[in-house]
Amino acid sequence: MNKEWSDKNIEIQTLLAKESTFKEAIKKLIEFRGELFQQITWIVEGYPEEAFYQMPFAGAAGYHSKTLAYSIWHIFRIEDIVAHEMIAGDKQILFREGFLEKTVSPIITTGNELKGEAIAEFSKKLNVKEVYLYAKAVKESTDNILSQLHYRDLKKKFTDETKQKLIESKCVSEDENAFWLIDYWCGKDIKGLIQMPFSRHWIMHIEAMQRIKDRLCKLARKGADPVAICGLSCNHCFLGAWCGGCRTVYNTCSCAICSEGRICPNVKCCNEKNIDGCYECNELETCEKGFYVPSNDGANAAKAQSLYIRKYGKKAFLKIQTELHEKYEFQKVQEILGQDYKEALRMLEENEAFAFLAVDDLRDDEIFLKVDHLTEAQPERKFVPAYHFDICLLDGTVIGGCDLRIGHSDKLYIGGNIGYHIDEPYRGHHYAAKACRLMFLQARKHGLTYLIITCLPTNKASSRTCELAGGKYLETAAIPEDNEMYAEGKREVMIYRFELE
Repeated sequence: MNKEWSDKNIEIQTLLAKESTFKEAIKKLIEFRGELFQQITWIVEGYPEEAFYQMPFAGAAGYHSKTLAYSIWHIFRIEDIVAHEMIAGDKQILFREGFLEKTVSPIITTGNELKGEAIAEFSKKLNVKEVYLYAKAVKESTDNILSQLHYRDLKKKFTDETKQKLIESKCVSEDENAFWLIDYWCGKDIKGLIQMPFSRHWIMHIEAMQRIKDRLCKLARKGADPVAICGLSCNHCFLGAWCGGCRTVYNTCSCAICSEGRICPNVKCCNEKNIDGCYECNELETCEKGFYVPSNDGANAAKAQSLYIRKYGKKAFLKIQTELHEKYEFQKVQEILGQDYKEALRMLEENEAFAFLAVDDLRDDEIFLKVDHLTEAQPERKFVPAYHFDICLLDGTVIGGCDLRIGHSDKLYIGGNIGYHIDEPYRGHHYAAKACRLMFLQARKHGLTYLIITCLPTNKASSRTCELAGGKYLETAAIPEDNEMYAEGKREVMIYRFELE
């Protein structure tokens, strides 16, 4: 049991035992129930419909073997029955406020009689939002009943008449796994009911709900891209136990759950633009959508990390995130990076020097690539790290050259990640396209998910190379006046995108 919750419950039960501290105990109990109910609220508001009928621990011994929907129903059916049939002696909230119809529940019982697949099938039939509203109504009603109790009421016991009333209500199944509840409840006084259905019972089932949602998030994130659309690392986020990541339906980031349709504005924007993440967007630096809204303390940190991904790729980004989080907690990392996104990017770049990787595998059955030289990044000129290769036949004859630039930027969108040339005697064999495919292998090692290759509209051979290498034509774009290519008299480039995943 959660130690903090257990300690609070023990304190409340201790205060409840004395008349002098009874009112304080009730006040603390109602506050504690509010704290526990907030856990349910977060789960209901944060998770998709399918989460509420999943049984990730099916067959296990314990409350966590149920579903989220069943757990909510079970907690508050028991409380509704006990609070109104036994203590208040009035009509249950389920019937009084029409929640049986609203929740579309096929049963009026506590659900104790259900097992295995029957629990999942029952959960699928429920309107979860209405079950939540029912639970909220029951909680508020019980809180009101508790606030009107006097110390002398605690010792009130229940008669055979109460027991018969419960049996006749049909709210407890006659199944042996459920019917015992009537004897259990009637064997207690009001103090005993406060100690179990109204407090400890909550703790046990809400803890189980936490285990269920943790497991669902873990399963959702398995195999999912850990780099968030906005540029954060889901592997290092403080929401790890609550969130399945923005690339899954278990996205509980505040930008998602507070937005229409539970879709983060950044996710929606990237989907509309058909791009992998904000780091691929030309409007990143000036964007104020979603996570980048100026009032968000984490906006600058996320933007800096997106820019880092654009320049160095996801693999390098995740590596530096791991190194930073070995030194600091998540909140501290965001604080360090959160002052100014340009300064934060500089700090990230200083923290991790780019590492060139082995190229021994860059060969096929006709050619191989041999490193001629390497160039480091030159941030002041907006140059990224680059490999410069000789293209060689298998006998070692050099037939041309190519280069691979690691990263993404506005400048590379025009200039491209790859350049190539084939010496004239060796043209006509598609060696350039084959060299591109080998460089794709190297780009993947650096975590790049796509590459851009550009060519002049008049260069039909290069355009054909892009097509042969699997490129998708995006557009013919104007070359900015501040680009070196403009000074060379070039005015437009055809832009091709190559998916690497």
